[in-house]
Amino acid sequence: MFFKKAKQRPQSSSASMPVQQVEANEPSYIGRDTALEGQINCEGELHIDGSFRGTVRARVCVVDLHGVIHGELSGEVIHVRGRVIGPIQGSKVYIHAGAHVEGDIFQDSVSIENGAYVYGTIRHNAGSSAAASSFPPHAVPMTEPIPESPKAELTLEPAKPDIQNLRMVHSRD
Repeated sequence: MFFKKAKQRPQSSSASMPVQQVEANEPSYIGRDTALEGQINCEGELHIDGSFRGTVRARVCVVDLHGVIHGELSGEVIHVRGRVIGPIQGSKVYIHAGAHVEGDIFQDSVSIENGAYVYGTIRHNAGSSAAASSFPPHAVPMTEPIPESPKAELTLEPAKPDIQNLRMVHSRD
């Protein structure tokens, strides 16, 4: 009456499936009161709500609201709701409202919600490293050069004797 018989897991069609694969689908957690340093390699899903300093590699990584990472973060799918100080590399990167990211983001697709703070460059994962090294970090490759236009002169003329009220006049002579 007080003890119920444990429910048995349904048997799968393949009897050779090890139990570890079934349990690998459960995410790993770093709790809010935990601070770690080093390197994490996770083949599944990892939730970080504590503090971590080092390198994180996971298939799916979620940096929760109180989570802080000081170091590299890489994975297939990355959700940032907390703070990441360092570079992020992922196929799909989601920066949620309230998140704080300081570092470059290398991605195939990125989503940044309103209210998120991002300080760094956002670059697409290039297919070849030769294309990435041929352009400076902030240059945009162009197919045709833009013809140089004649330089325009700008002069400022006061509208009133007051210095705070200045008018800009554009001249093409």
